[in-house]
Amino acid sequence: MIDGFVETKEKITFTKNDKLGSDTNFMLLYPRIIGLNETNYQYQWTILLYEDPTKDNRELVSICKTVLEKVFGIKTCNIKLDRVLKLLKEKKVISELAMQFNSQSNDDNEVETNLKEYLVNTHLKKIKYENFENVPFEDVEKIIENKDYESDYQKRVLKFIFDKKEYKITNEYIEAKETIKDTVEEIFNTEVIISEPEIESLFEIDFILEKMVPVIQQYLSENN
Repeated sequence: MIDGFVETKEKITFTKNDKLGSDTNFMLLYPRIIGLNETNYQYQWTILLYEDPTKDNRELVSICKTVLEKVFGIKTCNIKLDRVLKLLKEKKVISELAMQFNSQSNDDNEVETNLKEYLVNTHLKKIKYENFENVPFEDVEKIIENKDYESDYQKRVLKFIFDKKEYKITNEYIEAKETIKDTVEEIFNTEVIISEPEIESLFEIDFILEKMVPVIQQYLSENN
C-alpha cells in the first residue's frame, strides 16, 4: 500500500514498510464433554468466531485453524458428505444456494502476439459466482454429483444456507496427485445488531462475551 494513507487528526502517508493490522481477533472455545462414564469421556470443541465489521472472514477462519492446530493441539476434521445429503434431503427445498468456481493458469494464448517473444510469465485467474433460491433437493443432488465444471475450473465451492446454518462443499483438483480433494464443512451463522453507542465497546471482553454467550446457548439448544 505504498500509495495509500490514513487520516485521523492528520494525514499520514504510507511507506513501503508500513503495515495495517489488528490485534483484536477473538474466538470462543467451548468444550463439549460427551458420556456418563468418567473413565471413557469423549469431547468435542465448538469454536465461535467474533466477526466484527472490520475483519475479513476468510482471514479469521485461517487464523483460528492455525491457532487450534499449532497452539492448542486441537485437530479439525470435516464432516461426511452423506450426513449433509441427509440433512438437505430432509429440508426438501434449499432456500439459498451459492456456487463459486475458480481456475488459475499460465496460458499465454491471451498475450498479444507481437509481445510474446518478450514474455517472462503470465497468470490468468477466473472466478465465477452463481446464486439461487428455493432449489429442490433433487436438483441439488444432481449439482453435487455433476463434475462437468472440471474442464473449465479447478475448484468449485457449493454453499447451502438455511436456518442460520451454512453447509459448504469444496471440490478442488490437485494437479500434482491428479485427484479431486473433497471438503465438507458445517457452519452455524448468526448476527447481532450493534447500535451506534455500542460501537465504542466493540473490542471490550465483557461486551464480546455478552454478545457471544447467547449464540453458543442457541447453538447448543438446537444441536443437543
